[in-house]
Formats: sequence, C-alpha cells, structure tokens
Amino acid sequence: MGLNMRKASGLLASVMLAAAIFPGSMAMASESEGSTAATPAQSQAYNQELFNIQVVDAETGRGIPAVELKTTNNLRYYTDSAGYVAFDEPGLMNQTVFFHLSSHGYEVPTDMFGYRGQAVDVTPGGSATLTMNRINIAERLYRVTGQGIYRDSVLLGETPPIQEPLLNGKVMGQDSVQTIEYKDKLYWFWGDTDRAAYPLGNFRVTGATSKLPGQGLDLDVGVDLDYITREDGFVKSLVPPLPDGAGIAWIFGLMTVEDEDGEERLLAAYSTHTPDPNAYGILIWSDVKQEFEQLVQFPGKSDWRYPGKDGQGTYYEDGGKGYYIFTQHTYPNLRVEAKMDAIVDYTQYESFTPLAPGTTYDGANTQLERDAEGNLVWGWKKNTQMLTQEREKELIRLGLIETGDERYFQLKDADSGDEIQLAQSSVEWNEYRESYVMIGQEKFGRTSLLGELWFAEAPAPNGPWKIAKRIITHDEYSFYNPSQHEYFIKDDGRFLYFEATFTNMFTEAPAMPRYNYNQMMYKLDLANPELDLTPPTGPEPVELAQGKPITASSSESSHQAAGANDGDGETRWASESSDPQWIQVDLEAPKRIKRVNLDWEAAYGSAYRIQVSNDGENWTDVYGTTTGDGGLDIVSFEETEARYVRMYGTSRGTFHGYSLWEFKVFGHEAGAEAPEASVTGPSEIDAEQSFEVKYGLSHVEQAVYAQDVTFAYDADQLEFVSAEEASEEVMIAGRTPSQGQIRLLLVNLDGQANGDMLKLHFLAKATDETVTATVSLTNAILADGEGAEFRLEGASHGIQIVAEDHSGDLNDDGKYSIGDLGMIAAAYGKASTDPDWDRYKKADLNDDGKIGIEDLAAMAQKVFE
Repeated sequence: MGLNMRKASGLLASVMLAAAIFPGSMAMASESEGSTAATPAQSQAYNQELFNIQVVDAETGRGIPAVELKTTNNLRYYTDSAGYVAFDEPGLMNQTVFFHLSSHGYEVPTDMFGYRGQAVDVTPGGSATLTMNRINIAERLYRVTGQGIYRDSVLLGETPPIQEPLLNGKVMGQDSVQTIEYKDKLYWFWGDTDRAAYPLGNFRVTGATSKLPGQGLDLDVGVDLDYITREDGFVKSLVPPLPDGAGIAWIFGLMTVEDEDGEERLLAAYSTHTPDPNAYGILIWSDVKQEFEQLVQFPGKSDWRYPGKDGQGTYYEDGGKGYYIFTQHTYPNLRVEAKMDAIVDYTQYESFTPLAPGTTYDGANTQLERDAEGNLVWGWKKNTQMLTQEREKELIRLGLIETGDERYFQLKDADSGDEIQLAQSSVEWNEYRESYVMIGQEKFGRTSLLGELWFAEAPAPNGPWKIAKRIITHDEYSFYNPSQHEYFIKDDGRFLYFEATFTNMFTEAPAMPRYNYNQMMYKLDLANPELDLTPPTGPEPVELAQGKPITASSSESSHQAAGANDGDGETRWASESSDPQWIQVDLEAPKRIKRVNLDWEAAYGSAYRIQVSNDGENWTDVYGTTTGDGGLDIVSFEETEARYVRMYGTSRGTFHGYSLWEFKVFGHEAGAEAPEASVTGPSEIDAEQSFEVKYGLSHVEQAVYAQDVTFAYDADQLEFVSAEEASEEVMIAGRTPSQGQIRLLLVNLDGQANGDMLKLHFLAKATDETVTATVSLTNAILADGEGAEFRLEGASHGIQIVAEDHSGDLNDDGKYSIGDLGMIAAAYGKASTDPDWDRYKKADLNDDGKIGIEDLAAMAQKVFE
C-alpha cells in the first residue's frame, strides 16, 4: 500500500472508530451542513466574557508558564507566568474545544489516537484547570523580562505578584543576565534589549536594581525590577561610546572591590563588537551618572587572560586570599585576586592548568608540567594558558595526559555515562550540598543545540567536574547563558534559583510570542533524590542488540523489525493494528541483561512486558507496565542472564499498531562474575595488640587506573595507625584521615585491579570486656583510563577484641608488678580451709585452693611479660 493510500485508509478507519465511540458526532457534522449565513446574533458586535484556562504542574499545583494550547484549527495560545490563558475566540464560546497541550519539559499522556491534550467546555465567564506532568527536574517559575509577563492574569482580573506585570522599561526582550549585590541593592544587567517602538533597541547594556532578599519579593513569587531608563521611559544605554568606536558593548564577570579610599566600587569586564570582537577591558560603575565608565582597555583584540565574552564571575577564597573566578572558557578556570590593581592588570590573571609555566596550548607539542615523580601538576599559574574541555580531551587522546592523571573537565552523564560537552556554566558554593554546584548549558544536546541544562558539583570551583544530571530539556529551542542567583538560596542552600535566555536562536523553531528572547526563572530542589551524582555501580553496561537477528509478530512492509536495531535513528519497526504484538532479538549467546531502551514512534504501547528467554520459547517477565505514555522508555530491572529479549505489547496507546525507532538491550557478557571489593583480616585479636586489615578487588575485567576509597572503623575500639600499598603497582596518591574514617586515593600504575590493594594497620584499644569492632569499606569509586567512573558495593570485616586478663592485679593499679608479687608472698601458705580465706583467695592464681610456689611463679612471669 502506498503512503497516500495508507494515510487515507488510516484516516477512514479513525473516522469510523470515532463514530462508533462518540455516537452522534457524525450526525452533528451532517446537521451543520447547509446555509452558513450569519444569524442576527452572530452579526452583532462581539462582547463576551473571557474563559479562564489555567495549566498547572500536576506535582506542585503551580501555574506553568509558556504552555502552548493549540486548537484543532491551529489557533495557538500561550500561558502567562501564572499559567493562565484568557480565551476569547469568537465562534468557539459555548463549544467543546480540544486543546493540544505542549511545553518544554512538561507533557500530558497521549490518548488512544496519539493526541496529547484535553477537550474543554468553553463558556463565557467559565474556567478550566488543566494539568501537565513535569519531565524536568528543575521547576519553571516565571518569565523575568519582556512584555506581557502576566497579560492573561490581568485580563482575567487576577492579581499579579509584581508591580509592572505588562510592560516595564518598555522592554520587549533581553539577552543574558548578570547580577551582583552592591551598596544595599541587587544590580541586574543584560545584553541586547528589544523595544516596542522599533526593531532595533539597546545594544550597549541595560540595567535595573531590585531590593535585597528579605526586603523585596520572595523569588518564588517574582522580582520587581526598577529599570534605569531614559527620559522617554525606554531603558538607558549604560556603556557610553568607548575609544575603540565599536557600536555593540557587552559586560561580564561583575565584581565589587574597595578602591584606594576604601569605598566599595562595582567593576565589570567588557567586550565591544563590530559585530566581531573589537576590544576588551574593565569598566567601573559611576553612582552619579548611573552608567559605566572605562577603567582600562586591555591591549590587542583577544587574549585568553581577559575575563570576556559570556563569562559569569564568582567570589571565593583560597589560601587566605579573595579571588574572582570566571567561566569565560566554559568552566571556572580563570581567576584574579579581588583587588583593584590586580583586576585592571591582565598579567595578574591566573589560569588553572597542567601546562608548563609560561607556555600555551600547542596540540601534540603542548608542554605539560610534571613533578619529580612524574605526576601531572595542575595548578593556578600566571602567563600560562588554561585547558578547555575540548583541549583536555585532545591531550588525553594524544596520550600527553596519561592514564591515571587527574582530569578536571571531562563531564559525564550520571545515567548513561555519555560525555557532556558544555557551552557555558554558572558556579557557586552551596552549603546544603557542601560543594560547589554548577548549572551547565550543554552544547549539541540530545533535543536541542543549546537547550539542555545540567547540574554538577565539585569540591572546588575549578573542579574536578566529573558527573552531571540533566535538569532541563527543550525541544528545538535554546536556553543559554545560565546564571545562578546565590543571593536568594533558601533553607541553607537546599533551594537554588537560576535563569537563562529562552530563545529560538540557533534553531529552526518559530519564536514563542512574548517569551522569545527573554529570561526565564527556574527553581531546583537539591534534596531531590534524582540529583544523586553517585557513579553507577559496576562498569557501564554495553549495548548488545544492534545488528543481531530480530523478528516480530507482524510488520508493515516498509517498516520491518530490522529497522529497530540497525543503529539508524531514521528507520523503525511498525506492527499491524491489533493486540498483542511482539518484537524480539536473539543475542546469539546468553548475556547478563539489566536494561532495555524503547524509543517509541507516535504509535506506542500503553501496556507491555519485557520478557527474557534462553530458548526463544519459554519466557519470563522481568518488567511490566500498564501506564506507558510513549517517548523514550528506559526500562531497568535486576540483572538476569538470557539469550532472547522481547517486548510483548498487550495494549496499544493509539489506534495504530506498535512502532519503535530503536529497541536496545544493555548488559554484559555472561559467565563473568561482577567486580567485588573485600576487606579481610584476623577474626580475633587481643586488646592492646596491633593487627593488619587488607583491602582487595576481584573479578575486575576492565582496566582501572585510579581509585577513591573510604574506610570507616569503630574509633572507640580501634586506633588507625597507617596505610601502605599491598602491591608495587599500587601507589597511594593522597590520604585524608579523620576520627573513625580514612579516605585514600590510589593509582594503579599497570591498570590491573585484582588482588590486594592496601594494608591498613590498626591498634586494638584496651578493654575490660570482649567486644567486636568493624572495619568497613563505605565508598569505592574506580576509574578507567578514559575518565569513566563506576562504583563498587562496600564490604566490611568484624574483629573480636579479647579483653586482657587482669587476674593477678592484686593492688588494682592496672599493671603487674612486684607490688602484686609481694602481696602473694605475704599470703604464702594460706589455704581455702582457713577462716580468713576470702581475704587472700585472689592471690590463688591457679585456683587450686592454696597459695604456693606455683602462684609466685605465675606472677613473676606476668611481671616479666
């Protein structure tokens, strides 16, 4: 059947099914045919009350901004920042209207025909509340800038939370925010700014102020911006013409420092453009003129030391000094001391780099700094170029950064282990996570070129940055230059707020009315368990199904089963339109399977099972669902060994059959045991004696070049003495002991990680009774030579500490001495038949009922010991 015929057939079947399900619908269509002449009522002026639609987050009940509601004739409406749409379409009042619902990072389940939306009875003055499920971990709050932020709320008579809900500073759109606290206010600065009066607006920085946290609005509610404006009410250009003559000026990396008079001053790095980069330097804010003035122009048009284009600035302290660190080069790897004279002198800027001092990146000829033992020396260095993520990766590929060397910018997806290439980031200290946290913008994302944002954390602002979690996704829309608002964090940092520029730039998507090219605020709960950045347990599973024999219960002629595992995302499998249906892959040998990915086309399974088999005939369910909603299903289950894997669909989510773009199976080769850590040692030890515990690994198939291991021990019973390597190929690279815990960083020089790794030496403390103490491996993260990490389950070992026998310490002074020997000698000859035996019987060391030469000899031996 040709494509057009198939579409026609599908449409006819859909119409017939609709007629059966919704009796009367065809009759209504027939009744509507005939004269279309307007009735007198239709000819009158339209003056109807609005219909109130609010779209809310199913989890929080809060209105969702930027939701598109589309009618069946393609009328599009967009919720305002409170989630409202003021619906007033003539001709659709007192009608049942179906709205397709869509919003970046949110969704609703599909109906049986594959549509995502809801039918609403529209009446003048009526209302309806629609819900959407949030896919994003971060929650969208509201639009910060632009016209009509609360347009529909105002039309509906709702009370907006901000003072200027419709138009503030005559701003229509604004690019990329920078904020800083300065002289008891928060200052906000943006880049290019659009206006209503003409397509060209302000290209030389826009600014506003707001009240400090606790004085103004809660950031959950909104922010009241007081724009710095011209006499005509439009925002003022805050960077006057500079000597270089370029027409465009942007600022970055805001800083506050004291001048020579001890007065707080606001500084900003700047760049000018024609539109190509023209000049870089530092500006200073004039409190009198309410604009920036040039402080210094750096020489030349570009230098890696300039805190230039797109970078955010963060203050932190290191070694007793204050610094500003910048994300100009994507990661925070450029800094300068927080002093006026240092900031204006570009030679004082330091980069975080492993390059030899005084050198720059030169591909295969790059010179790296190593210490006397050959260890790569990462550090803050002047006049030495930093490494970007891409250049660090290239030096790894070239072998200049060797296996076992620390890597700082090779960020991986916590779920898949895939590399994440960043375009920009914002980094701040977070008390709740007790680490520096990053909101990073991905470059070449899964669903958008610049629309996916990630959360990561590191012990220092410069890293190492290793594991990240996706928190925001956009479908072919950009969300760039994120900025954290550290001033507004709540509950000791648990709730984090950030914004970025929402725009169709760098995509082919149409611009979203009012929202496009504006700032959108988000909230992130750092207590969310989905933000666990622990590396996955064991090595990452590999994809096993691609190219393997695959069959199905039925297939459309042009969409055979092989289309689901050929590695081509443009081909697919499609079944007949009936239940049940299945698709199965033969892995050709038993494998250890733990995950299946189902990438559904529009025709998905609402109820299906994942089954495994070793003979292709007898099947075992490892997963099942009756609430499938299409999209990408990542199905994880307890690892099981099987040769055949199939998806068995029992209920279609649409009228069509089942259709998969990809059917992927993840696991490992069968037969091999899982990697395992062990802690071994003596089962029993006398009090006040030293002993050794060994840490080892087994069944590790892949190369391991570095380990991060932490041991906990009972500090009341044990004293940690030392740690040493158990093999010549293992080196302790660092250690951090604390009460009851020891953390060690190990390097496996040969990449082999089977056998004993460490010897831990302990001393059993004195005790009056026999007790059991435990030494436990509480954390073990292993890394290969490519920067990938995986975690092993912990292990523990119990040791019984036998109390020292204190019988014979007659004078109770805690030791055996001639004092005790003298007391036995004084009782010599006493026997149990004597009336005062109770007074002397503790000197009867051998319990024979008398005190004699044997007792004297036993005490003498104790004294000598």
